[in-house]
Amino acid sequence: MGKYIKWFLIVATLAAGAAGAFYFFVVPEGNLNSIYLVPKDAIYVIETDQPIENWKDISKQKWWKHLRKNDYFADLTASANGLDSMVQNNEFLFELVGSRKLMVSAHNYKKKDYDFLYIVDLEKASKLAGVQNYLKKMIGSGFRVTDRDYHGYSISELYDTETRETLYLSFVTNHLIASYTHTLVENSIDQFNEPVIGRDLNFIDIKRGVEGEDMCQIYLHYDFLDEYLGCYMDESNEYMDEMSKSLLYSGVSLSLTDDGLISLEGRTNVNDTVNSYFRCMANSGKGKIAVQKIASNRTATIMALGFDSFSKFYENLDEVLKQNPKEYVEYEKNMKMLEKFLGISIKDNFFSWIGDELAIINSEPVHKNKQNEFALAFKADDIDDAKENMAFLSAQIRKRTPTRFKEVNYKGHTINYLSVKGLFKAMLGKMFNKLEKPYFTFIDDYVIFSNHPQTLKNMIDDYLEGNTLQRTEDFEEFYKQFNSTSNLFFYVNTPILHGNLNEFIDIETQSSLKKNKEFMVCFSQIGFQLTKDGDEFDTKIITQFEDPNEVQTELEQIFAISMKAEEVLPEINNNISLEPTSTETPIEIAEIQLDDLSRKKQVDEYDNGQPKAEVGIKNGMKHGTYYEYFESGDIRVKGKYKEDERVGTWRLYDS
Repeated sequence: MGKYIKWFLIVATLAAGAAGAFYFFVVPEGNLNSIYLVPKDAIYVIETDQPIENWKDISKQKWWKHLRKNDYFADLTASANGLDSMVQNNEFLFELVGSRKLMVSAHNYKKKDYDFLYIVDLEKASKLAGVQNYLKKMIGSGFRVTDRDYHGYSISELYDTETRETLYLSFVTNHLIASYTHTLVENSIDQFNEPVIGRDLNFIDIKRGVEGEDMCQIYLHYDFLDEYLGCYMDESNEYMDEMSKSLLYSGVSLSLTDDGLISLEGRTNVNDTVNSYFRCMANSGKGKIAVQKIASNRTATIMALGFDSFSKFYENLDEVLKQNPKEYVEYEKNMKMLEKFLGISIKDNFFSWIGDELAIINSEPVHKNKQNEFALAFKADDIDDAKENMAFLSAQIRKRTPTRFKEVNYKGHTINYLSVKGLFKAMLGKMFNKLEKPYFTFIDDYVIFSNHPQTLKNMIDDYLEGNTLQRTEDFEEFYKQFNSTSNLFFYVNTPILHGNLNEFIDIETQSSLKKNKEFMVCFSQIGFQLTKDGDEFDTKIITQFEDPNEVQTELEQIFAISMKAEEVLPEINNNISLEPTSTETPIEIAEIQLDDLSRKKQVDEYDNGQPKAEVGIKNGMKHGTYYEYFESGDIRVKGKYKEDERVGTWRLYDS
């Protein structure tokens, strides 16, 4: 949004003076549709008919006033104020630019970088003459202006002697086109002769569905989404790659409310030539999204899929897997071998009990030095049936594999283990390849799987203590903006995601996010929903602005609650023992995070490899002597656990 507004101000101002300035250009009769000038590799396109009025509306928003505190946005304040004054004091400018169609498109012009192309429809104003001096006056003495020819069109190069940036301008029929990257202007001129996006029937269908009276329209071109994300990520993301190949266009209209809600609503179409998860969703009906009742309020992201029934979803998914015949033959072979070896039926013992929803949940870990928590949740049609079949699966696996794991009871919830590597990838494809030999438990009517048993224990704790999204007032109010049933619901809790992103993004982006944290987390919740409607998806993208100070307070409250279970002991200066009930100032004990419930002992280490804490394990719970060490190797804390509870006298030592 920042770059768009910045360059919109520049282009809108230049357009006012530039209209008809180059009167010596030959302008044919009739007007050209602006979209025909957008190069085919556009990542997204923003279109508005009232740029000046829209700017006035945006400048009144609380979120824009907050963004102006950022150094980058603060630089725009003078330009914004200057534009306001110019509009108020110059009737000619207002008439010329105020109701002109403006298009802004984003393009990757080189690896890991993108820029914008601006297209202003000047209509009859493009035929005006004698305004060239007006343009030069607006540009000022700080610019050096030169012209060059490109395929019969003149491109003016406006070199800013202070910033050493060059703005490239050209006129094509009734349009002014501009960019700070010359190849985008050249590509736009080339596109005029052979338009691609503007003549794409899929784009035309989407555009027709969102044109209206809203502030502006935004069109997302999924073909180039993965390249755009490559500007921020070192490695590809399988979910984004799937979206890029499976979806064609989204078209949404923007609307704003005074309480900071930003809504984008419209349509999305699917690539029917590719068997994909999205096509599978489109053909499987929709389901009620309810995973928020078991998802922790520490959740960073949720991707929930809804369908009429899982059996119908899996039938369609089977078609997706058949895309690669060689891999599909191997998949069928492995599934038959697995079923024969374990004496089970995947369809009868696993798929049969799954209901109308599955969700992938990523949460911030309770303890900051641990990896992000990852879980896969299936809603059960009948939770008792699910428990019975999962018990049978577990028993069959124990009979035929050397695993020694015993079922663990944690606060009334059983935690068990499936010692079959790659089971979920084999059943559901590469989108689920993160789950390797997963632990599982039951919460409400969901069966939840995770590689890490501590993730399940944390989810159980949060559920029992009422620390779930459904019981979070802000989430409940936010979720009211969406349909209760859908094919896909993707949710982002931005303040928590901010702390989780380092695992996915490159070093440069990490540094930028850290520096600009309060200008990211202020958009505290983001939701993206697709709901099948005819041949397309009804599409909603909604975010909520919130004061960053309030966001930080809420975040601290969440983790204050989450850390209640973490042991604390009194701080002392000498080697004397104290009972755990002491009311003196507490210090924290390093929490052991169990990554294998079948172990007899758990050891956590410092970054330098020295032991940090160790404790005995029995039936998946801390049981036995606990030691915690300074980095020097000296003992810091010593005590005993019995079935996860501290017992007896604990001793703390200074360095």
